[in-house]
Amino acid sequence: MSPTTPTHAVRLHDRDVSDPTTVIDSPADAQTVIDPSTEVRQEEHNIGKEQLSSTSAVERSRPDLVLKEVPQPAQDIPHKPRNKAPRRAIEYTLKNADPHVRSNPFRRHARQLAFAAPYPDSGVVLSRADEGESGTRRGWRAWKLPGPLSFDTWQGWYLVLFHCIGATIISGAVNFGIACAMYRSQSDITYWVLARNTVAGDMGVTVLIQSIVTFVITSSMVHSDLTTGSVAPLSRPWPPLLHLPSTPSRRGFAFFGTRLPLSVPEGESLPMGPLGTNCGAFKPYALWIIRSAYTGSERNDLLAPGISWRQRLERLVWTAAQGLLIGVIVFPWFWGIAMAITAPIYSARNLGHTWAPQVIKLIYGGLLGLVTNPFIALMAMGAESSVKRAYPELNIWQQEGQGPHAEYIHA
Repeated sequence: MSPTTPTHAVRLHDRDVSDPTTVIDSPADAQTVIDPSTEVRQEEHNIGKEQLSSTSAVERSRPDLVLKEVPQPAQDIPHKPRNKAPRRAIEYTLKNADPHVRSNPFRRHARQLAFAAPYPDSGVVLSRADEGESGTRRGWRAWKLPGPLSFDTWQGWYLVLFHCIGATIISGAVNFGIACAMYRSQSDITYWVLARNTVAGDMGVTVLIQSIVTFVITSSMVHSDLTTGSVAPLSRPWPPLLHLPSTPSRRGFAFFGTRLPLSVPEGESLPMGPLGTNCGAFKPYALWIIRSAYTGSERNDLLAPGISWRQRLERLVWTAAQGLLIGVIVFPWFWGIAMAITAPIYSARNLGHTWAPQVIKLIYGGLLGLVTNPFIALMAMGAESSVKRAYPELNIWQQEGQGPHAEYIHA
């Protein structure tokens, strides 16, 4: 029985309710019965174990009742963010799916979860690119940040103070320190020549390395803050890429993706979304890379409890790879703009025994942190797993038969 679906107690007309095979076909065939000895609360946010226990109380008190799940429309998103999004029970047991924990860790074992241990209910694929939680957002409107996200809530201040101002200061200071160690004692520093301490080459490498380090640290911190209630997740997944395949093959994939081949029933196939259907074999892989690289997920939660050391190491590799792909996107335009500004000034000069390289790296690293860090934080706040904890009633979780399950309720 789904913990997020309201349950109505009903009594059949002219039917033998003592027969366990009796099924209610429609609400019109039944009469709602309210037991005064049992109080069943159906509040907006009363989900999980409380609702299951209330349902059990009705069944025990009135054995002549036949219970049926009646799907209700998804509730509107509240104007205030739901800061309380605790971890679910399934999140504490992922290490049990790692066979290396129970046997020789250096032997090869068949996988029970995909790489980096995604949750069993992750990987929802929307049937339309513009599908939202209570309507549609067409075109570029789908990329508008979902609220509530303003300075009236802590979410806005959290992003500005920690992931804009704080990230700029820390990134600039770290790059300044590294530049001091690299250049302060050098007498021959050029802008372009690789063999002579090239500043331009250093700035290019900085984009890739800093993107990796930033993604690993920031995503882990934000996921931890989300589970402790320090900040609320977004009200719907962002970036809006859930219409892309979450697994690169219809039959599951033995390593990456969210579904292994053994989890796909015989004769069935995984949903590939509107862009990954009726196309060649290469396109679903390309679409899967885009979704995996530029959306946050539980695979970025390196500090999560309940995972094995091997799963944690896999998550580190996965998160670092995402950071590298972020750097690949940022590099052409960010490095190009920096070259266009600084090269005319410093390209013909020897920068040895000057503070120019250090100041360049200070400003460059700080601005890079300002560009990448807020986006990475929003990816974590808008991750499918983060939104699902706080808003389990959204219609988007019902795609392709992937509705909520009792074993995934909050712990």
